[in-house]
Formats: sequence, structure tokens, C-alpha cells
Amino acid sequence: MNAWPDRRIQELFGIEHPIIQAPMANAALAVFGALDVPLVYFSIWIFRTQHPQPVIGGGGSIDPRMLQVLLINWLAFLCFAGLVCWSRYRLEILRRELEETQALEALLEPRSPR
Repeated sequence: MNAWPDRRIQELFGIEHPIIQAPMANAALAVFGALDVPLVYFSIWIFRTQHPQPVIGGGGSIDPRMLQVLLINWLAFLCFAGLVCWSRYRLEILRRELEETQALEALLEPRSPR
């Protein structure tokens, strides 16, 4: 079962075998995104006429009310990320229990004579 971002990447790169090729395309996109972060950060310093001063990381200041909102949003995001991780962990535990139950049932089934 493919998620919609994988389908879009498949269409973009012309992937024929999504199970084999989509993880590689996703990894390439993630590497590109990670390399783009420093480029954007340093472009603020290089092209000063087209960008405002940075607010975080020196050179500027942030309004205390906005800092409070930023910290609240970071906390909310961390809570959401923790909830997602906990849900995935619980789902994996349930999946393993189901597989174990199915394996035990398969062992207990009477075999038909050949």
C-alpha cells in the first residue's frame, strides 16, 4: 500500500517498481532537503539586500510574545511526535502479538494425512 507522497515521487521520477525504487528516491529527496538547509541559511548572510536579518542565530531579535508562541509550538510538535512514536510502537507490539498468535494456531491445527 503506497502513501500519496510515494506516488507523487514515482510519477516525478518515472519509477516502474515502487517497492524497490521508491525508498531510493525518498532517500535522495531527503538528502537534497538536508543539503538545502545550510544553503538557505547562508543565503540570508550573502544576499543581505533580498533577505531580512535572521531572527534566531544572531543578528536580530525576536519579540518576547513571538518567542512564547514559538516555544509553545515546539512543545506541541514534540508532544505530537512523541504520540506518533508511541502509537507506532504500540502498533508494532500488536502486530507481533498477532503474528505470534497466528503462528501458534498454525502449529496447533491438525495436519491432513497425505
